[in-house]
Amino acid sequence: MLYELLYIISQSLETEVTSTKEKVNQLIKEAGGKILKEENWGQKKLSYPIKGANQGFYVLTEFETIPSSLLSLKENLRLSSEILRYQILKKKNKGETKEEKVEESKESLDKVNEGLLAIE
Repeated sequence: MLYELLYIISQSLETEVTSTKEKVNQLIKEAGGKILKEENWGQKKLSYPIKGANQGFYVLTEFETIPSSLLSLKENLRLSSEILRYQILKKKNKGETKEEKVEESKESLDKVNEGLLAIE
């Protein structure tokens, strides 16, 4: 599945931004993920102070992984002292429309029904 991770690195670690990004990328890879894209949004003012910080470095990372590996990734990000906040969002695959999802659901249901008929 395709996911986006947006995280904020503490401003006090200005010299360690690159190493923190590498650490997060390594966490994703250890969780069985594959990094597709990374965008540095730079230093921005926070809406409210987080852990005493008024500014932070924003980084957006797009990656693929299996859903079951997200739990360990979230736990590692939560425990990381360099990360002020993070959010992981599930992205739609390119070209995936509502109709395709409905069709896929119908096909899955048909396969289940075929299996039930074979049992009878």
